Amino acid sequence: MLVVEDDELTRRTLEDFLGRCGYEVHGCADGRSAWRWLECHRADLVITDIFMPEMDGVEVIRKLQRERPATKVIAISGDVIDWPARFGVARLLGAHGTLPKPFLLGDLLRLVRLHLA
Repeated sequence: MLVVEDDELTRRTLEDFLGRCGYEVHGCADGRSAWRWLECHRADLVITDIFMPEMDGVEVIRKLQRERPATKVIAISGDVIDWPARFGVARLLGAHGTLPKPFLLGDLLRLVRLHLA
């Protein structure tokens, strides 16, 4: 599993939590570094923030659909003003689930289990 999140505290929290739940998790700070990692590794699920520097989550989802269509995607975002529109775009591009920040870790875990089942 890959977590793509520019906020270090959020990324590390998600990595630690999902790791304690038994998942193998790697974290990247932006879409560009995520793609460098994906060149050498496989991820069944990518959790990506929508708003990030370098390459945003919409670009990550678009590229995953083109190059790795079997990979499941959960989009997350803390932009409360624009998240409904961004999540709509994320779903149209192939995101399997979405969560607005802040979210409960249990809600994320339910989505992860649903899409990795």
